[in-house]
Amino acid sequence: MNAPSSIAPNAIPTAKEFFFSDDAFDADALAAREKAFFRSIRLKNGTFKTTYAHRLDTLNEIVTPVLPRDRPLEIMDVAVSSGVATLEWMESLQRASIDFRMTAGDLCVRAFLLSFGRLLNVLVDRGGYPMQFDVASQASGSVAPQRPNGEGRQNAVEGGTNRPPPTWTQAKSLSARTLASVALLPSTR
Repeated sequence: MNAPSSIAPNAIPTAKEFFFSDDAFDADALAAREKAFFRSIRLKNGTFKTTYAHRLDTLNEIVTPVLPRDRPLEIMDVAVSSGVATLEWMESLQRASIDFRMTAGDLCVRAFLLSFGRLLNVLVDRGGYPMQFDVASQASGSVAPQRPNGEGRQNAVEGGTNRPPPTWTQAKSLSARTLASVALLPSTR
């Protein structure tokens, strides 16, 4: 592992830096980077993948004592984002010796990092919607689509999860159009 690069502590890491960096970070710095990264990711429906470690610890402490212990629990966690809170919930249940089966999901569980040369990377969902632009190692979030009267919203069933990943030509076209529309917007940092 390499020593951490000269990325500012409050900077939003790009998807390439966050997922593919060899830099070593202590636990607190890594948690801060994860929080900053996921807070910057906006899905096509306008929601953010906001999550961070220990976010639901207090809730777990309140709920765990009142859960039944006489039968296995079937639990479903929706909108899990990175899944860190789900994992912590599972660990909390295991520590309390509660028998359970967890099912977890999110509208967007797969993404693709497209590279256009050395200076442009775009993180897109399965439908090709750009969630983060990386221009010369500077992260810039997407702009939520305008939906008058809520039209065009997608739910988890219709959210394109059954669509195949975009072809290179489709993704390049979608990302180029969106990049052109946000190129002059201020940075999300």
